[in-house]
Amino acid sequence: MRGKSRVNGFAVALAALAAGAGCGGLNLLSTEDEVRLGQALAKEVEKKQRLLLDPVVCGYVAEIGARIAQASDRRDVSHQFKVIDNPKQVNAFALPGGWVYVYSGLLLAMENEAELAAVLAHETGHVAAKHSAKHISNQIGMNLALGVALGANPSVLAELGSQLVTGAGIARMTQQDEFEADRLGMAYMKRAGYSPAAMAELLRKLNALRNSHRDALGQLFATHPLTADRLARANAVALSLGIEGLVAPGVYNQRLATLKARHPNPLGKKQPPSGRGPAEAAPSSSVAAGAETKKAPETKQDPPMICRNLTKGNVVVSRLAIATSWDDRRRGLLGRTSLEPGEGMLLDPCRSVHTIGMKFPIDIVFLDRDMKVVGLKAEVKPGSLNNTCLKARSTLELPAGTAAARRLELGDALQVLRADKAEEKGQ
Repeated sequence: MRGKSRVNGFAVALAALAAGAGCGGLNLLSTEDEVRLGQALAKEVEKKQRLLLDPVVCGYVAEIGARIAQASDRRDVSHQFKVIDNPKQVNAFALPGGWVYVYSGLLLAMENEAELAAVLAHETGHVAAKHSAKHISNQIGMNLALGVALGANPSVLAELGSQLVTGAGIARMTQQDEFEADRLGMAYMKRAGYSPAAMAELLRKLNALRNSHRDALGQLFATHPLTADRLARANAVALSLGIEGLVAPGVYNQRLATLKARHPNPLGKKQPPSGRGPAEAAPSSSVAAGAETKKAPETKQDPPMICRNLTKGNVVVSRLAIATSWDDRRRGLLGRTSLEPGEGMLLDPCRSVHTIGMKFPIDIVFLDRDMKVVGLKAEVKPGSLNNTCLKARSTLELPAGTAAARRLELGDALQVLRADKAEEKGQ
């Protein structure tokens, strides 16, 4: 209680100083003063947080950050991109004047370069819109902010630095701030050659981890509010810009290899057997956010595969495509104009899909590790944002109406096998 009283008392003092300065919240610092303030805050942050010293990882983040900064609207500041060495914290933040910090825990939670670009672009959007500078001016007044920039108020500087690293006060963006940073960030991603849909996909992924990893993500959601409205807006912006662009999962994993080797399971995820990727790591989609402009996997499989319903004794899919690679799951049915009767696609691992950008409805069947049906969604129309079954290991996508026609029900046991083997068995 004593510590809380001290902080509250300091906040009251800051408010009084702001009132005495006679400066309203709309007053903004000049670019020169904003950079000075950001530099002072950066020094304070780096006193309180340990920076990652891995030159490969840090160089990679700086490289992608520079690419995003070059595509941004803000050219009057020199952007700096740094990594805070804390694998248990999933967050990032920006300071006035172009300083951007990303926690190593967030790097470990992401899967590809486009998601990294999304984080850096979002924070660069905050810099471009001068959100941090506005928050500081609102809290302490412009005159006092100028004093902090010039080194005249070290105690105030220390308090602001504490707020930044604990996710309090000036670190907390408003919902409107987030809308703007998302919109600007996706525009920068597009200009830099990345798929803007990777930002919407990352937001969905982080939102899915909200309840299961509160310690790691609590500060992220406190400083960057994530609502259903924000998810919907991000999706709409991505679609308006076009979801084509670079994703680069292989490059990302290669450049982060040393960091991932040091922290193989930072969020304490349950590791699946047989070395297979975790289902929660594959929020794949029928039109996968972040997909590159490649043709979608066809339902021609070598050897040809079918899917049978062992419970009902009938064939569910006579021409089954199986997407097990990260890239194939990401692309899903992107580029397809339809699924013909008898066709289907199995995404493994996958327990969450969306139909954004689809041109036709589908049935979605969620399957557990034993290939039993644990979830069913029929006639899912294009544009459905989130279809998730936490019990699922994999997802079967079928032409709309197939589930009803084949009498699929919860608890049915399915089997995937080669068509020639089925013929040998007389199935």
